[in-house]
Parts: sequence; structure tokens; C-alpha cells
Amino acid sequence: MMSDLIPVLTIPETDEEKYIIEEMKAHYDETCFSSVWCPPNKHVDNVVALGKKNIDFLMKLVKESIDTNYKYSHFLLEVIFTLYRDDIKVEEGYLGVRGCMKFLVELYSKGLLKYELFF
Repeated sequence: MMSDLIPVLTIPETDEEKYIIEEMKAHYDETCFSSVWCPPNKHVDNVVALGKKNIDFLMKLVKESIDTNYKYSHFLLEVIFTLYRDDIKVEEGYLGVRGCMKFLVELYSKGLLKYELFF
């Protein structure tokens, strides 16, 4: 598998975090030679179905991705932008993958990407 050549340095602590990494690697293995980005994808949908409660772990993966030449960035962008599609509005323009990743880090550092519990 191609994903075996690209290690994930962030260590998962829960079964859901392990599952996210498995889905991320499976997504990469299926799309690494694709010439187009064509969401939706079952692996993205599987992680989105877990909900926003894993945003802290997802953002650790985003920060690792930025530090390691944007590996797994397409998966992470698709998951986070889908999770927060009602909260994140981007005006027309071109950020590119790197710009989007840095944009997510900025939103997260300002506390705008969070998991809220409502009782």
C-alpha cells in the first residue's frame, strides 16, 4: 500500500482516532494516483459520521500534515470542511491546499472550530 510509505506521526489514543487514521490511509491508497479530486468518498463520509468530537485530533493531523509536506491534506480538508460546512464560509478566490490548511489552523487557534456539547 502506498500509505505505508507515508507514516502518520501523531499517535492515536482512542479507537476512534485509530479508525480515523485507518480511513485516512485507505482514502490515500484509493486516490493517490487520481488526477482529479472527486468527493464524496466513503472514507471521508465514515469519518464525518463520527461528528465534530474528534476535531482536536483532526487538527493535530492537519498540523502534522503542514509540517510534513501536506501529506493526507485532501482527506483532512474534505472531512473538516464537510463537518463545518454550515460554519465555514469562504468567499470566492483561490487559497489552494496549503492556504486552506493554514486557514483551518488559524480558525482552530482562534477557537472557531470546536466541538460543543449541548444538553
